Amino acid sequence: MPRNSTFTTEDFLRSATALIADKGPEGATTAAILREAKAPAGSFYYRFESRDALLGELWLSLVEQYQREFLFFLQKGDGLSAALFTPSWTRTHSLEARVLLLHSKRDFGPDKWPTNYVERAQKLSSELRTGLRKYAKTYCGGNAEAIMQKVQFALIDVPYASVRRYLSSGQSIPESVDVWVRDCFFTLQIESGAGQRALN
Repeated sequence: MPRNSTFTTEDFLRSATALIADKGPEGATTAAILREAKAPAGSFYYRFESRDALLGELWLSLVEQYQREFLFFLQKGDGLSAALFTPSWTRTHSLEARVLLLHSKRDFGPDKWPTNYVERAQKLSSELRTGLRKYAKTYCGGNAEAIMQKVQFALIDVPYASVRRYLSSGQSIPESVDVWVRDCFFTLQIESGAGQRALN
C-alpha cells in the first residue's frame, strides 16, 4: 500500500490527457494510461474504481477549470474578454483543449458515471446557463430567447469554431483568430447601454 503514495490522481489525469489529445478517448485504455504514467495497476485502482471513473473525472475537472475562468469575465460584465478567453486558453492549454474542445461529454461515458459525477455535470450546466442569463439581462438588454442566442453565438459558438479547426490539424492558434472573434462581438452589438465596451 505505501507505494501508492508515489503516484497522485493528477499523474493519471495528465497521462490520460496526453493520450486523449493524441489518439482520442479510445486511446486512453487502462493499460495505456498505466504505461504513460509508469505506474502499477494497484496505484491506479487505489484512486479510481475504473477507467470510466477516470475519464469522468478528467472531463469534469477540465470543464470546471475552463468554465470557472470563462464565468469570471461574465460576472465582471466583460463579454469581450469572455469571447476571447477560448483562443487564449487554447494557446496555453493545448493538450487540455484537444481533450475538451475536440470531443463531447458523451465520448467520456456519462452513462457509466456515478451519481456524484452526474450531479457535478448538472451543476456545471446550471451555472453556465445562470451566468449567461445574468450577463444578458444586465449588459445586453434582457434575456429573451433571441438575445440569449446572440450572446451564446458570440461568446461560445464563434470562439469554439474558430479554434477547433486549428486544434484538429495540430496547428497553433493564429492571432488573427482574436481579431475575428472581436469583430464578431462588436458586429453583433452584444453589449448595450452601461455594458457597452469601447474598442481600445
